Amino acid sequence: MKCQRFLVALLFSGISLSLFAQKDQPFPALEGRTAAGEVVRIPEDTRGKVSLLCLAYSQASEAELETWLLPAYKFFLEENHTVFESLYDETPLNLYFIPMVRAIVPDNQFEKFEQQFRNIDQSLRAHVLLYHGNITPYKRFLNMTDKSKPYFFVLDKNGRIVHITSGAYSQSKMDELRQIIERYSN
Repeated sequence: MKCQRFLVALLFSGISLSLFAQKDQPFPALEGRTAAGEVVRIPEDTRGKVSLLCLAYSQASEAELETWLLPAYKFFLEENHTVFESLYDETPLNLYFIPMVRAIVPDNQFEKFEQQFRNIDQSLRAHVLLYHGNITPYKRFLNMTDKSKPYFFVLDKNGRIVHITSGAYSQSKMDELRQIIERYSN
C-alpha cells in the first residue's frame, strides 16, 4: 500500500514537473508576420518589454480563445486604459495572439488564408502574429499537449517565461496575468 502511494506521488510529481518545465526558460525562437505585414521574431524583437503571448494550434481551441479576445483587448490594448496610463507613457507590453496554422491550413491554401488574415480589424492587426511552420518543437518544449486549449505565456523583458496559463478566460486568470505583467514591467 505504501509503495503504491509512493509510486502515485512520484508519478504526479513527475507530471507536475514536466507540465511546468518550460517556466523560467527562454521562450523558443519563433518568427511570424502580423496582419499589418510586420515580421516579428520572438523573443528577439520583444526584448525590453514584457510580452503576453497566446498560442493556439487547432480549430478545436477557437471557442476558448474567443473568450479571451474582448477582455484582453479591452484590458491591455484599448487606448487610454487606466491600468497603464497612470504608470507609463506607453503600454509596457507586447501582446500577440499567435495562430499556429500549419496544422489547420494546408500549404497549398496558405496564400489564400494569409490574404483573408490581412482583413482583420485594424486595431488588432499589429497584435495577431501568423506562424506557419513546424509546430511540433513548440508543442513539445512548451508542453502544449491539449489542442483544444489556447496557451498563454508571459515573458519578462529578457524573453524568459515567467508565467503560464491555458484554457478559457476567467476573471481570476486575467487578474493573475495583470499582476504578473505589472510586477515584471516595473
